[in-house]
Amino acid sequence: MSLFDELEKLDNKRLGSEVAVMGRLEHVRRMIKWLRDHDISPAVIFDNDINKQGGYAEDVPIYAPGKYRPENADDISVIIYSPKYWEEMKDQLVSLGYRDQDQIFVLDRPSPEKNTELVIKGLSVYRRMQEKYGKDVLLFLANCPLGDYYLLGLYFKDYLNRNDISCYVMLGESGGINKLSEWFGIYPAETLSSEESSALIRAWMFLGDMIRLKPLTIWQGAFRHNPCVTRQKEGFCFTDTFRYMIYGLPEGVKPQFPKRNGCKEKTEDFFKEHSLKKNHTVLISPFSYSLPTLSDSFWNKLGEGLGRKGYSVAVNVGEEREENMIDCAVPVSLSFMDIMEFMEYAGTVIGMRSGFFDITSQAQCRRIILYPKKLGPVQWNSTDIDFCSLKCMELCFDAEEIEAGSEEETIDRILKTL
Repeated sequence: MSLFDELEKLDNKRLGSEVAVMGRLEHVRRMIKWLRDHDISPAVIFDNDINKQGGYAEDVPIYAPGKYRPENADDISVIIYSPKYWEEMKDQLVSLGYRDQDQIFVLDRPSPEKNTELVIKGLSVYRRMQEKYGKDVLLFLANCPLGDYYLLGLYFKDYLNRNDISCYVMLGESGGINKLSEWFGIYPAETLSSEESSALIRAWMFLGDMIRLKPLTIWQGAFRHNPCVTRQKEGFCFTDTFRYMIYGLPEGVKPQFPKRNGCKEKTEDFFKEHSLKKNHTVLISPFSYSLPTLSDSFWNKLGEGLGRKGYSVAVNVGEEREENMIDCAVPVSLSFMDIMEFMEYAGTVIGMRSGFFDITSQAQCRRIILYPKKLGPVQWNSTDIDFCSLKCMELCFDAEEIEAGSEEETIDRILKTL
């Protein structure tokens, strides 16, 4: 069952006059969009991460669960979506006085009956793949965002060669399966529905070695173990999670970057059509689905400041859910191979840390990448900029990566840097 299917089950009449959402930031953004499309305006996001509190996502403020209550406590409903941590979140809210299944609505709440149905459905998916690709096929399941799938691709062929694997199929519900598999030469690859993916995981967890499956992102979805706690180890970065923990490759294995074949003529035509300046255009990439981003007003002020310095401004709008929020900017929607050509022609890219910067890390241009500012004790002893910077991940060594301060300070710093 997809997140949107679960949201459809909500009886809107039971929701309070104020609605809070809680869960992984990527899911929270999707919930907010669905609610707004159904004329419901979320008042607040609940998040226990102190580094997100005080920030915004989709222009909705982020609070600690115990720090926000309306005058009438009965007026608020909380919608939770978190396959791993829903029970902890629910119990926390109950301890704060919220009533389960009256004020607290857990989407896709597990049950013995639902688990049984998922195992049966997952076994059906597995048999379908065997019928199509053969009894000996090994299923790789990559349930992850685009950027994570790109990182998986960097080491995938090395893993296949070292383990003499030739009969396989790559599966996943992410758009990356379609967008990036061909680029890496990962074939065959198929996209599953969210329900099929969840069912296949559940069947594998229940039946074990009876199903030839290798999950590639075991910190996502139904899996409760989080190997990223190794952030406590000095010098360990996000790519090491894939290189060593997922694939078990020896130390020193280097990423294998896919070959580019973007169209320079398309970029040149685009620049002429929109009167953009070669080597004096800034492409802004404001969207992030795993880290809190900055407000629309920040990006507008940055765009205005860039314009005053003589730059033309463009905004990367890579998905249907993304919209250009910068009044003075030209929206750009290109394939990743073509956007890399665009970046090199433009000269400069500025944006919030996201998978976009992993995927385009080989483009030869100037980058200024923003990270959320550390506001308190850091979970796992490692900040995002220490764990996920392009430099420590060995993807790019000349990017300027900074923690964002106040909006005014950050804009001033960027403009002075340029």
